Amino acid sequence: MEDEWALMKQGESSPLAHAALIELWYVYTGMSESEREHQLYGESVTHLNQLSESRLGRLFALHSSVPNVMWGVFLMGGVGMVWCSYLLPVAVYWKRKALTACMIALIAVSFVLILELNRPFSGLAHVEATPFQFVLDNMQQLER
Repeated sequence: MEDEWALMKQGESSPLAHAALIELWYVYTGMSESEREHQLYGESVTHLNQLSESRLGRLFALHSSVPNVMWGVFLMGGVGMVWCSYLLPVAVYWKRKALTACMIALIAVSFVLILELNRPFSGLAHVEATPFQFVLDNMQQLER
């Protein structure tokens, strides 16, 4: 877990974690017929499927980003909004400046928010490894 989480913060996935998951699937698919008939086998395969799907979801989140078209719409919309603020009939000049400054601040904060949320494993609003570490610690205690 330490290996993959550290690599995900850098925008990469761990070949060690992938190999461990594949090895785990080999263990399950290589079990004898009598072992597969055990009542816990089906449940554990269900959980292994969930593990694989969750990891795949994290990898998709790692490699997904805001499309360039949406960045273009955001930037053009921001420029257009500021430009339109000059078309509003405002009699007092300082009010126009204050209105334009508020719009620019809102656009800038939105831009930073999109950048931060676009990196799910690093940045201010990142996914923590704490719940995963908790489960791993509990599993290791069960082995004892």
